Amino acid sequence: MFLSDHSKNLLISCNTQTEHRGINTDHLPIVTKLKLSIGTNEEKPTHNFQEVDWEGFNKALEEQLAKLHPPTVTHGL
Repeated sequence: MFLSDHSKNLLISCNTQTEHRGINTDHLPIVTKLKLSIGTNEEKPTHNFQEVDWEGFNKALEEQLAKLHPPTVTHGL
């Protein structure tokens, strides 16, 4: 087994299992144990669109859209 220098501190053990050698073969299973850590992510809250007050949302949306200028057509892009 080959292991790079930057990974050698992760190696716990590395051994062959001669009792599991196949018939008429020179191959041996190699069991390697590494010290690895698994990162965790915090669960982020998501929007629940089933619980929206749609009347209130639509009213607020209309108010915000009324503040915008109407769209204009520009020529000569």
